[in-house]
Amino acid sequence: GAGKRRATAARSSERLARERMERNVRIHRVTPLIKSQPLSDRVGKNVYLKMDNLQETGSFKVRGMGNACQNALRAGFSTFVSSSGGNAGLATAWCGRVLDVETTVCLPETAPQSVRSKIRSLGANVVVVGSQWSEANEHALGLVAKSGGKALLVHPFDMADLWEGHATMVEEMQEQLPVKPDLILGSVGGGGLLMGILKGLKKVGWEKSVKVLACETHGADALAQSLRQGKRVQLEGITSVAKSLGADKIGEEILAECARVQGERLLEPFVATDEKAVASCLKFALDHNVLVEPACGAALAPLYFHSEELKRANDKVENIVVEVCGGGAFNSIETLLGYADVLQLDKNGDKIK
Repeated sequence: GAGKRRATAARSSERLARERMERNVRIHRVTPLIKSQPLSDRVGKNVYLKMDNLQETGSFKVRGMGNACQNALRAGFSTFVSSSGGNAGLATAWCGRVLDVETTVCLPETAPQSVRSKIRSLGANVVVVGSQWSEANEHALGLVAKSGGKALLVHPFDMADLWEGHATMVEEMQEQLPVKPDLILGSVGGGGLLMGILKGLKKVGWEKSVKVLACETHGADALAQSLRQGKRVQLEGITSVAKSLGADKIGEEILAECARVQGERLLEPFVATDEKAVASCLKFALDHNVLVEPACGAALAPLYFHSEELKRANDKVENIVVEVCGGGAFNSIETLLGYADVLQLDKNGDKIK
């Protein structure tokens, strides 16, 4: 009967998952690294772009999620749960699809329809619960507790397996760059990407010589505030339009590592206005025919709006890499132009006089 069929199906899907693990599929793409002529000209340095916007779900997240999910299968987990209504949720759903593992994403009622349908289109179950992320996350934790040790909660940014996966971007940079970079620009939400960069620098032996500019927006600047105050600051709320940077506090271990690297003068926080982050997205679209979300615009803003400082601050900086983290969850022309409208920017990213 049906029970037997289900058991057989479950067995064959377990076998499939095992076979996939043995083949050890790489879930993320090795993305191109290109030299940006427009940005190089603007800054008077060599500017390279690591194009992680070309990952399957539009953001770098599949690197870490892929690693965490594959390790989880090896460890005997059989379902994945996420509480991210953003790029992490999309990436977890994609991993579930590639690995043929049942995946549930818990979202708050505030999650837009577009995000819900994107996640559903990847074959994940979407559960909408609670008025804010913390409630959706509580529900996700409940599902994991009830699973009898079978479900893995894939955190959006605070897991060692994620950092290990994100570190692959630096390993790829080492192979793709003609020279060693002096500076890497990356966006910071909860700090998962940043931790991946720091781990990657260690892996390739660059940790003593390559500086990192950790980029946030005002209203989502948990790292800059924490480093300034020397303690873990929790933001009252996220007021920035860069929703993908919307973690109200930095992971504890991540913050400790950032403080250590800052002490060695190899990490500096940078905070952009929403206006500059959105304008950078518009200018980047014109320069490179690529659409990224404001969270990624934060890492482009130093080049578009502070190129003079970059030139002055560091004669030693010749080669710069931007981790173009992308954005698939909140990424649409309509959304970007909506922000531009509110911030009184034209389609070129210039202030409307």
